Amino acid sequence: MYIETIEADAQKVIEHEVEKEENYLNLWGYLRRRYPRMDLNNKRFLELIQMKAHLEGTREIRNYGFELAGVRKR
Repeated sequence: MYIETIEADAQKVIEHEVEKEENYLNLWGYLRRRYPRMDLNNKRFLELIQMKAHLEGTREIRNYGFELAGVRKR
């Protein structure tokens, strides 16, 4: 019982890390396509989010988040 709980918690952590990585790669790819001349190498996820907010505003980020959620559901 205890081992199963630990394994379930470990699986949740792994899934969360995979989701964060997918979000990072999706945002990185979006910015690369939209702004091809911008240097995105070695940027952290938070830096990419801040760049997108600065370039497109917070409303666009909210819309982008809904688009990501829609892709995941398919």
